[in-house]
Amino acid sequence: MEYLQGMLYRFMNDYASELHEARKSQNFKRPLGSLVRQDIAKYIQSRANSDIYFVKGSVGTGRWTDVPWIAVFDKRITKSAREGVYIVYLLNKDTKTLYLTLNQGAAKKNTKQLKDKAWEIQQKIVAPDSISTETIDCGSKAYNAGCIFHKEYHLDNVPDDNILLDDLNKFISLYDNYYQVFIAKEKAVGHVVDEEEDKRMIDQTTKDSIERIKSYIYDC
Repeated sequence: MEYLQGMLYRFMNDYASELHEARKSQNFKRPLGSLVRQDIAKYIQSRANSDIYFVKGSVGTGRWTDVPWIAVFDKRITKSAREGVYIVYLLNKDTKTLYLTLNQGAAKKNTKQLKDKAWEIQQKIVAPDSISTETIDCGSKAYNAGCIFHKEYHLDNVPDDNILLDDLNKFISLYDNYYQVFIAKEKAVGHVVDEEEDKRMIDQTTKDSIERIKSYIYDC
């Protein structure tokens, strides 16, 4: 199997020209699509815990998109790029810059809501110094607004696999922190609320039973 460094380099270097040729010829069944959807996605999936994480690459449905992506979804949070928080590589085809990001699905959210949510998460999760919270420019307004953390790679200096995988593991750690702080905690609170509601219902049922017994005794 080809190294991740080489696959990402081809993705970054060739996508713009392949997109142009695909749209010109209306032939979207091209090898670069398989590189993104299959080769890169499978390589990353092989390095991630498949019980928790699901990896998907996309160059668009049917006609190719201007902003292709490879996403790592925590299945406990989301399996769709349209919603939830997930790790996603985003390519700016014009600058040939690849962004590794912790980002958000934009369905039913405007850019202000995405930015506000990103800021909220940044206040509760501490990222390593090598990871940025600055604005990105991937070519998608929604992904730019929804970006929580990112690291960028440039065509003239794509790191080797050791660094690429170390970066990915840092983002998986951030993603897990997000799950613990925002998802697991909410589930735990919801469980406590459910228990308290159950207790109230039991208490009320007990009181009702006592009242019925009292009523029966008095009637007798």
